[in-house]
Amino acid sequence: MRHLNAWKINDHMLIRSLARNKEVSSHPHLKPEAAAISIAYMTYLASSGNAQSIEPTGIGKAATKYLHTHYKHPPASHKFIKKLRDDNAAMTCTMCGSPNCGTLDHVLPKAIYPEFSLFSANLVPACLCNNKRNNIYRGKAGERVLHPYFDDFMNERLVTCRFRDHDRAPSIEIVNNLAASDENFAAVEFHINNVVKKSAIIGSLRRDWGTLARKPSLINSNLGTTPASKVHLARILSEELYKSDDRQESKNSWLSIFVSGLLEDVTLDWLFSRLTAPGRRDDDPLIEKI
Repeated sequence: MRHLNAWKINDHMLIRSLARNKEVSSHPHLKPEAAAISIAYMTYLASSGNAQSIEPTGIGKAATKYLHTHYKHPPASHKFIKKLRDDNAAMTCTMCGSPNCGTLDHVLPKAIYPEFSLFSANLVPACLCNNKRNNIYRGKAGERVLHPYFDDFMNERLVTCRFRDHDRAPSIEIVNNLAASDENFAAVEFHINNVVKKSAIIGSLRRDWGTLARKPSLINSNLGTTPASKVHLARILSEELYKSDDRQESKNSWLSIFVSGLLEDVTLDWLFSRLTAPGRRDDDPLIEKI
């Protein structure tokens, strides 16, 4: 999960140009719908992409089919679609926080909102979590998917994790970091349940935990030696969290979620007790078998 600046695309001009283009398969089917699509674009922007505030336009089946086809095979007028996908392929996923993207997600699903199939403001770089979410985009009042272009609060730490049963294969819970009274709590909770938790994040966190337990220095080189105190350990992990946030350009990448979970009091206490266990040598495993 991360906030991203939207590309500056003149979508109104592009949809009009596409509707007039006699060389594409959609001509003349898009022409009667172009004005309605352009108005829908304005409504989307005025609503800041908020899924609770935008209703489908209800364009015809023929136009829907051609818009879907043009997304799959972008015409020259919409060549930005391929560039948006390719330029962000190695970046942190804007929707779930995984280490890379590789595809694009329609924030408002194109199956329900075909008018936004080619709309740049509705297309965000994402990973395979795109397929896991399917067409889920909103729930009850306040519940909706977050929008990487419009939700500036995605720059804050919205997601952390909680480890329990530390001495065995730990249980891992993905946790909303906002207070329940926060105005964005419901939206973040909905996004966590319908996007983040459906990704491969638990497997990633479990792998990183295994690495930490086997050889702590692989998570941070300073963990290769015994910390002088719990405060010293917290400082090491806080610095690692800062670096992760900066490196991944997100406070909600899978790596940042992992490190922030290590700083939770119960886990920090366990980690310090294992790092300072009697007879344990520097960089030994934290538990006997991992």
